[in-house]
Amino acid sequence: MRRLIYAFYVCLVISACAPTGKFGSSASPPILHTLADGRYVPGEAYVEGNLVVSNGCVSVGSSNSHSTILFEAGTVLELQDGAYVVRTPYGEFPLGARVKGAGSVLRDEGRGWSIASIDDFLVTPLARRCSRDVVRLKHIEPA
Repeated sequence: MRRLIYAFYVCLVISACAPTGKFGSSASPPILHTLADGRYVPGEAYVEGNLVVSNGCVSVGSSNSHSTILFEAGTVLELQDGAYVVRTPYGEFPLGARVKGAGSVLRDEGRGWSIASIDDFLVTPLARRCSRDVVRLKHIEPA
């Protein structure tokens, strides 16, 4: 009987620590970076890819390359029905959705803006665990 109770307890502990919902949503939601109100990042380029969580950060990319996204001020990450959704001024986009929009490539493969310069535009500094390849994405829509 004691082994049965122990096995039941272990199952409870394991299930309590397991991710809940899609894309590993858990007690620690993915990090979403937004520009501070009124901050403008120059440059216009076409950006397209899947919204994904890479190293715990909301990113855009393909199967082999991800860039951390700097979203417009007011963009939030919400948990809806067990899955994370990025809500922008232009609509809601679930993680995994293919999106496109106007953007700026700030850093690519270590070249471009310094992380300190990028941090000056953000509400919170770029998390260390996020990709150092960084794009600004605005006017996001389904691809």
